[in-house]
Amino acid sequence: MEVEKEFTINFDQRHLPIKKFRKIHLAYDKLEYVADVNLRREAEQVLLNYIALGNIAIADEMIHNTHMAEGFSFVTGKMSQNPIQQARYSIVSAITLFCRTAIDNGLPEYLAYSISDSYILYLNTFDDVEEISFLFLKAFRDYVQAMQDWKLRDCKPLLRLCQEYIMKTLHTKITLEDLSKCCHLTPNYVSDLFQKELGIRPTLYIRKEKLKYARFLLANTKNSISEIAALLAFPSSSAFTNYFRKTYGLTPTQFRNTGNY
Repeated sequence: MEVEKEFTINFDQRHLPIKKFRKIHLAYDKLEYVADVNLRREAEQVLLNYIALGNIAIADEMIHNTHMAEGFSFVTGKMSQNPIQQARYSIVSAITLFCRTAIDNGLPEYLAYSISDSYILYLNTFDDVEEISFLFLKAFRDYVQAMQDWKLRDCKPLLRLCQEYIMKTLHTKITLEDLSKCCHLTPNYVSDLFQKELGIRPTLYIRKEKLKYARFLLANTKNSISEIAALLAFPSSSAFTNYFRKTYGLTPTQFRNTGNY
């Protein structure tokens, strides 16, 4: 039975804990997004896909590289002549989409709506367009973080440490030895921990997480199959294609061509 927990947000803190990871940074320099920031629906969908992915390290790197932290919001129509009211309408629209996307991707309604309600409740206390725009960014991050936390909710601390390490280093070749160093356990213990708690060995878990991110990249970037394979440190393009087909029933090219993301 799920137990509701109170969700609190610190609206007074302007600083966002955006952490940079060198490997992710180098990888992001190579990404070319499908969406034109001036195309409303495409720009929206890319951000919503980040929430569905639920990886805060990757989302933070996107924020840094696209300069979202300097002020960003959905491209919206003219809803008010008053700039403050226009900004408020925009953030409500965005939060509504964030909330629905989170729910559609597994976040319990009580958590998704508690985030939404908290933001909308305090929205009228802000009377500066820049501050309201900052709320957009903060709400985006809170939903991504909530998605990640929910996915890892039942994990024991040591296992969660390994999983978070994997999520931060998807662009590298992750070994069992890397995980053992991360949580200060022997490789055999880590392997048994994954098998006992998740029913899967670390190697297969790592591959599964890389393939999830590969789906995201296929849907949201123009990068070639070989570029994505190299970006995620697969042994080769053919190995990536084989793993992807076995997991999803389609080759990466077929998946991209379907457009059913």
